[in-house]
Amino acid sequence: GAFMRTVDEARVLAETMVGIGNRAGVKTVALLTRMDSPLGSMVGNTVEVDESVAILRGGPVEPRSADLVAITLALADEMLALAGVDVARSPAEVLASGDALGAWDRMVRVQGGDPDAPREHAAHTHDIVATSAGFVTGIDALAVGIASVRLGAGRATLDDEVSFGAGIELLRKPGDAVEAGEPILRLMADDPTRFAAADDALSDAIEVGAVPTETPSPVIERIA
Repeated sequence: GAFMRTVDEARVLAETMVGIGNRAGVKTVALLTRMDSPLGSMVGNTVEVDESVAILRGGPVEPRSADLVAITLALADEMLALAGVDVARSPAEVLASGDALGAWDRMVRVQGGDPDAPREHAAHTHDIVATSAGFVTGIDALAVGIASVRLGAGRATLDDEVSFGAGIELLRKPGDAVEAGEPILRLMADDPTRFAAADDALSDAIEVGAVPTETPSPVIERIA
């Protein structure tokens, strides 16, 4: 779905998928969600797991992860409603309590994994800094995705090896204030020679303006 570049294109895909599901006898609902800027604070393999586990531990949500949590909870609410499941506590309450981490641990173990095993992290970092003071008004999600592949977090061809620790941390999100020279993105790679190609992909990815822009809801529309 992330390849749909406009809301209208996404709506057509969503309506198609909902129709297929319902005709097959499966209650189906779709949410159109924003993907113009990256969700959460991390892009990559290990780093996205790190962020998810931190959220599952409960407590206050890191502001940079708020949009990711909002979409996760919206999907959880839809799944419970479609399944006709009445729960004593809402998904939001369970997530805040930290009890969801136990479900994560059980899911990993039943698949033969060890949730306590150490995860790979990249050996090198490189920051993309603000060239002027102001407010972050946009971070291009597609450019960040391309940069993460160039860092080794994904494959450009089937033969490419994936570096599980490679990725990008969003140190600032749209709406955040920033001073000139402050880091906005932190790139992570096992091979530091990859940073130049990632820099090229991000050359026009970050927008900084004089006035903060309103951060819209990550959920655009519900298709039933």
